[in-house]
Amino acid sequence: MTIQCCMCHKIEVAGEWTQSATTPNGLVSHTYCPVCYSRAQVAIRTEQARARARHELNLVGA
Repeated sequence: MTIQCCMCHKIEVAGEWTQSATTPNGLVSHTYCPVCYSRAQVAIRTEQARARARHELNLVGA
């Protein structure tokens, strides 16, 4: 089974993430490579902070 990053489409081969010039054949499982995982975590935390701020503003304005 091929492991492919769902963001950058790099392929994991023997624990290393590399850009592949070909499309994977057979079964493909998607996950995040370490770099994209870190970026996704930052984006999630940023959105959570924005949502909390909007919620707090709504409570003050109520």
